[in-house]
Amino acid sequence: MNILVEYQAFFQASACRFADHYLAHVQDHILDLPALDEEVNNLFRALATYRSLQAWHDIAQFVRALDVFLDTRGYWAELRFWLEQTVDHIEAIDDPIARLDILLNLAGITSSQGDRSKAEELYHRIIQLAEQVDYRNCLGTAYYGLYTVYLNQGRSDEARECLEQVLTLAQQDGDQTLENIGRCFLEATDLSEGATEASPRVLSLAGQLTRELGPSGEVFTSSMRAWLHVMLGKYGRGRQLYQKVLKRLRQEGDAQGTAFVLYQLGLIAALEDDLTSALNYLLESEAIARKMDDCTGLILLCPSIGLVYMRQGRFNLALPYLEQSIMLARQSGDEGQVAENLYWLGYAVANTGDPEQAEQIFGKSLAIFTQLGSPEAQKVRDVLSQLRQVMSQGYG
Repeated sequence: MNILVEYQAFFQASACRFADHYLAHVQDHILDLPALDEEVNNLFRALATYRSLQAWHDIAQFVRALDVFLDTRGYWAELRFWLEQTVDHIEAIDDPIARLDILLNLAGITSSQGDRSKAEELYHRIIQLAEQVDYRNCLGTAYYGLYTVYLNQGRSDEARECLEQVLTLAQQDGDQTLENIGRCFLEATDLSEGATEASPRVLSLAGQLTRELGPSGEVFTSSMRAWLHVMLGKYGRGRQLYQKVLKRLRQEGDAQGTAFVLYQLGLIAALEDDLTSALNYLLESEAIARKMDDCTGLILLCPSIGLVYMRQGRFNLALPYLEQSIMLARQSGDEGQVAENLYWLGYAVANTGDPEQAEQIFGKSLAIFTQLGSPEAQKVRDVLSQLRQVMSQGYG
């Protein structure tokens, strides 16, 4: 019996040395993603080893150090699994800052995978805890995360309130860069709502951010400037900036960033009526998003791909994308987007020779828009009227 106990202690000590080695390796190479690529299988084995030893404090350190690597390389399922495992044993982590960072990372990946309700719950929990320990960086990040959740749900007023909280915190801390980022997003929100006077202000802020962040922030600032140029209708300039960013992201192996920029390039090509290029960009982005289980990306991609297929007259190919877009919008809690996607699905179904089903789909869209008090209800009424007129002539 004593020999068995000794062997067990020996193997536990060996396992612990193995896991400790790879924890140190991650901490020493935290931004050297190619070095982590080479050891990725051993990194997951080390995490599993710590789990078998119930070493939750070490797991928390490991997951915090791995977060950028797993996120960038698209290991979203693995990242969420280990974050959730850590949160389930968070009482074993003494450091309140470490606890908040783990919760913050979980909220971010949860939101990205489309679980908005869970993300909202986590962000509110983080805000409450961060206020208790005055962890202001975490507080600002949490408000920004909550802003993106509300924005993706169409809750624009609540989103703006969160962004204003970010601005207030930045001003209190004298963080000029964070303040400018917040102002840039606020100006862009105004721009998207038709406030043309926001145009010079937002471009000025974007230029200032480029100077402040320098080479380290080149991808972020170039992406923001590209996005703003597209919003202003300057598609050629936006495309040039995005193509430059895409080259950099591919070189760095940033899967999420690559998928996002491909999506933006697809939108630009569609706006320029280059439907073949649009589809190529969007389908490549979709392949990455599905591999990563990126529901946020798919919420954007599915209706976009469906609409491009419709513009090509390929309605049968559009149907599955539009059907999934409705499911994803429902999961995210954005009823306005559900109604919009139903509207386009009705068009696709009507053009595949099933007017009765199309009528039912348009009716569901109209019911939601009417319940929301949206002016979009009128366009559905108009198309329903046209459809019923055609149906009555056909049956006559």
